Amino acid sequence: MTIRRDLAERAIANLAGRVGLGVPQTAQGILSVVTANMARAIRVISVQRGYDPREYALVAFGGAGPLHAARLARELEIPRILVPRHPGILCALGLLLSDLRTDYARTRLLPVDDGALPAMAETFAELTRRATEWFDREGIAHDARSIRRTVDMRYAGQNYELPVAWPAGPLGPGRLAGLIEGFERAHEQMYGYIAAEEPVQAVTFRLEAIGAVRRPETRALFPSAAALASATASVSAKIGSRDVWLPEAGKLVPCPVYDRERLESGHRLSGPAIVEQMDATTLLLPGQTAAVDPYLNLDVAS
Repeated sequence: MTIRRDLAERAIANLAGRVGLGVPQTAQGILSVVTANMARAIRVISVQRGYDPREYALVAFGGAGPLHAARLARELEIPRILVPRHPGILCALGLLLSDLRTDYARTRLLPVDDGALPAMAETFAELTRRATEWFDREGIAHDARSIRRTVDMRYAGQNYELPVAWPAGPLGPGRLAGLIEGFERAHEQMYGYIAAEEPVQAVTFRLEAIGAVRRPETRALFPSAAALASATASVSAKIGSRDVWLPEAGKLVPCPVYDRERLESGHRLSGPAIVEQMDATTLLLPGQTAAVDPYLNLDVAS
């Protein structure tokens, strides 16, 4: 598909005339709305679950992910962005490299007390038998099999449950105490409090059966002498320059354009800059820096 800048500008101009803004400002407004929507979605799966995005790295994948990641990271105060070597096909690679997996569950409302332990063990024994049959049907070797057990738990009267890992060890008071302790940690993280006096219920028992697949070896590529001699990547990877509208400057700013295929381990880039490749485009904002790591990922400090 050939990109037609003139048609894009004409489309944005129609909206710009209605909102009383210039074409670049209107286009930037569209991007700002997109960024805000993505930031809200990330907050739903992080802040609202008790996780601080500032303590994590943002992985930019998909064809458009690296284009939006720079502003999204700043919106969420995420200090680091990781752009994989092939972001546009990362999902396909993940499918090929993922372990085989199937899930089994049984809903059985039980009080979490000593009297319920035999019923809990019996329920997991039933799920384990089903998982073993699946392993056998799929021809998964015994040393490639693994199982994870969790229990969906709640305080009596609540409408929602929290998954808690089924503790290891002998069936007895210690396992029960570990189960309650795990639930209280999860409840405090999600809701901010523990109601120690309230009775706890086990609702659904879940078993995840995993068959490990063989994965190709990933080798680190250490910087070559040429890469070390031109660590800024300006010599070997720069393929041109492009004017980019940056709201920080309020005008079009010339940005160097780099070819991702020519970036080597050890190369470093400084924003503003554009990195082009077949399956994605990465944008670096002013003040951001990117280093090419030994696995050819772009490690961006935002």
